[in-house]
Amino acid sequence: MNFVHNRILQTLDTFNRIHPVASEEKAAYDAARQRFLEMEALYRLILARLDGLEEEWLQIRDQLIQDMEQR
Repeated sequence: MNFVHNRILQTLDTFNRIHPVASEEKAAYDAARQRFLEMEALYRLILARLDGLEEEWLQIRDQLIQDMEQR
C-alpha cells in the first residue's frame, strides 16, 4: 500500500510540474488531478487506520494461543 501511495504522490508531483496547461486540456487536467488528490487522501486514511494493526493482531493471536494451551 505504501508503494501505491508513493506512486500517487509522484503522479501529483508530476501534475504540479505540467505548466502551462492548454485551455482545451484544462478540464481534463483538473479532473484527473482531482481524482489523484482524492486517491491520495483515501490511501493516507487507510494507512493511518492500518498503523498499529499488526501489533494488535499479534497480541490477540498470542492470547488465543495461550487460551488454547490452557484448555
